[in-house]
Amino acid sequence: MWWALTILAVIVALHWLSRMGDELRRRKEPWRVGPDSPVGEGEARVSVLIPARDEEAGIERCLRSVLTQQAPVHEVIVLDDRSEDRTPAIVDGLAAEDDRLRRLEGTALPAGWKGKCHALQQAAAAATGDWLLMVDADVELAPQALGVALGAAERTDAEMLSWFGDLRTVSLWERVLQPFVLDFILTHSDPRKVNDPARPECIANGQFILIRAEQYRDLGGHEIVKDSIVEDMALATLAKKRGLRYRLLEARGLMWTRMYRSFGEIWAGWTKNFYAGLHGRKDVVVAAWIYLFVTGILPHLLAEVALGAALLGALHIPFAATAAAAVGAQFLYRGMVIRRGTPPSVLSILLHPVAAGVLALIIGDSARRAASGKPVTWKGRDYDAGGGSAQMPE
Repeated sequence: MWWALTILAVIVALHWLSRMGDELRRRKEPWRVGPDSPVGEGEARVSVLIPARDEEAGIERCLRSVLTQQAPVHEVIVLDDRSEDRTPAIVDGLAAEDDRLRRLEGTALPAGWKGKCHALQQAAAAATGDWLLMVDADVELAPQALGVALGAAERTDAEMLSWFGDLRTVSLWERVLQPFVLDFILTHSDPRKVNDPARPECIANGQFILIRAEQYRDLGGHEIVKDSIVEDMALATLAKKRGLRYRLLEARGLMWTRMYRSFGEIWAGWTKNFYAGLHGRKDVVVAAWIYLFVTGILPHLLAEVALGAALLGALHIPFAATAAAAVGAQFLYRGMVIRRGTPPSVLSILLHPVAAGVLALIIGDSARRAASGKPVTWKGRDYDAGGGSAQMPE
């Protein structure tokens, strides 16, 4: 039995060592950009589109960061999706200071549409720029962000571009769960495959999508994915399938997002998205559960068995050493990839197994709700966890 457990611990340790190697390789790849990356040299007219529904907590920070971009911003359109808080007043106050900013009142949500898709469709219809930059209202951009994005589009001849930035985490559960979930997503989204036009793999981050206005309208805009809860991935997949030159980047020091502010928001937000993000496939859900258990929780169970055996006088040195190595390798990897919040959180490292267990439960709840038709309530609206356009239209 001891040797079987030893082999299992070795496999887990090798997995995390392999992940560390992958992370070191990714850091050298051209899809990682930062504040010192080259900026665009052309004269692009960029319309920034921001869907907003009850965003008073962060929209002022977002708008000020957009309006102070080093690259020229042609216009900023906030589509107020029937907010019931101070969002309209905040936007109007800033619009009085800068005539590039305007707020549009959103119309009633039509049947068959998801709220964000409808908001962005309305905002895009009013835009006059050559490029559309879609940014969430909980995002803050570094002054160089737009220039770096345009530079990356120029260098790669991209017609559509999206990136993953940094997290801003404050509460305990944000620090424990959010970096873990982001890394889980990025781990299974190899940019080499996503950026290869010959491969079907695709992912995008709706917090930041830059697309040529003409190509966006030729695609059909967000109407073509109007019922998708993961509209970012649906739109990017469709764009890639239709032959648009799409690029996925990893941006460090260029964008910060505080997505959720409590455990309840984290649970509801990811429950809303995860099953659809896994393409509505039960086999992928099971694979995710197995992965989270074997790599996230099992190393700590093995370490506890080794410790218990030692306390009972039955120490098996090879097993104890490999169990400790598995946990140590896991922690080292977490330390390498931690998406630092404010302030930096060591909890993202130490509570890795807790995060793995909670994410497994979230994925299970998302799948359960999709199968039973039980909706997820988000900002006063009910959403189907099945996600709408899980299968992309031709």
